[in-house]
Amino acid sequence: MSLEKTLFRLVIPAALIFNMHTALAQNPEPTIIEEILVWGRATQLIGTANSASQGVVGYDDFSTRPLSRVAELVEVIPGMIATQHSGPGKANQYFLRGINLDHGSDFSNSFDGMPINFRTHAHAQGYLDLNFIIPEIIERIDYRKGPYYADTGDFSLAGSNAFKTYDELEEGFSELIMGSDNEIRIITADSFDFAGGALLYALEHEQTDGPFVLEQDVRKYNGLLKYTGQIFGVPSQITAMAYSSQWTSTNQIPQRAVDSGLISRFGFIDPDLGGESQRYSVTGTFGFRDWDLNLYASHYYMSLINNPTYFLNDPVNGDEFEQEDERWVFGGYLRNESETEILGVPTTRTMGADLRYDDVNKLNLFNTIAQQRVGSVREDTVEELSLDAFAQWEMRFTERLRGTLGVRVDYYTFDVHAKTSANSGSGSDSLWQPNLALAIYSVKTWNFMPTMVKGFTPTMCVLP
Repeated sequence: MSLEKTLFRLVIPAALIFNMHTALAQNPEPTIIEEILVWGRATQLIGTANSASQGVVGYDDFSTRPLSRVAELVEVIPGMIATQHSGPGKANQYFLRGINLDHGSDFSNSFDGMPINFRTHAHAQGYLDLNFIIPEIIERIDYRKGPYYADTGDFSLAGSNAFKTYDELEEGFSELIMGSDNEIRIITADSFDFAGGALLYALEHEQTDGPFVLEQDVRKYNGLLKYTGQIFGVPSQITAMAYSSQWTSTNQIPQRAVDSGLISRFGFIDPDLGGESQRYSVTGTFGFRDWDLNLYASHYYMSLINNPTYFLNDPVNGDEFEQEDERWVFGGYLRNESETEILGVPTTRTMGADLRYDDVNKLNLFNTIAQQRVGSVREDTVEELSLDAFAQWEMRFTERLRGTLGVRVDYYTFDVHAKTSANSGSGSDSLWQPNLALAIYSVKTWNFMPTMVKGFTPTMCVLP
């Protein structure tokens, strides 16, 4: 979707001009009036958006916006909040319009077409860790809120979000940021002509001890390489990423320990909390006439040590534990969009399919003391395969009335090998989801509350 930059000049009301003229008549001394220039962008979504809760953020929206942490990228979405409670290397806690999304369970994200959420994760279903993203190379964010779209499936009940990186940069840059608490961030990025296309690279290193009594000792490394051009005459985009991070976490502390003076507000109880995480991936998007093909492969690892209850369950050794997750993820999607007519009504037909395979070879839970494993609770492996297909017809009845009919089917199959035999097993299931939306564009504004009936979601929105 293209965006237009628009300049707006300050409009002075007639009454203000009259008052200014009167003031000048009483005081003939020349008055200097400062010109105010307001700049931004304009995105025309009327006629293209399926609901009023859909939009695009990017380009110059990011040019003057300071970001102290990566998760603030999703906070540009109206109604979205991202918090943190276990160190800067762990997935955030997300909230959208009052909905607690935990670590991403109901808000799906993708990065250049590759899904970011992890299913059947050792810490949380839908685990959404954004720390591998370098904010300066994000060109735009396409967001949609609500379960009204046939092309989004797992984790998208509350909404979905797609990160799109730059194909090439207007000019390269290098930055060195230094601050208190041993904070250092180094980033460099540029693009140049390569093999008939453009090759973009970005490198980032960040370290900080943070504001807490227990030093966070963050060590993060990020790298991205993206080629945009043609491969054997096919328009292509290939993105390779590498991310590694380790950190120490203060985590939550008991209020009574602060009130009694045992520790300060920035103090700690267990000095062994924290973790490490790595993610490596390759993503490719290819255009074949009216079809778009996306393929991805990713390797991921996480080790997270927590202790939310300290000594509640084990007064002698403590309640510290480690969650470990390692997996390969393979998949892709196929999309097609075409213009047609149904009973003389102009219609946009969109159809596609998604395939994803998760090979989770470490889904573990260990009891630990001072970060050393002293007992095993779970040592499982999981294979999970999903396949979905969808079709959607958007019919433009009039300039102000538009209807959308969609249907989606998801098929899942899984095989679990657990340390505890009772938790092992395999199975499969499928789900059909019809969808109907009606959009009316009017100068009036009113609300319509959607109702869920056995997976059927009718929706109506009015856009001025």
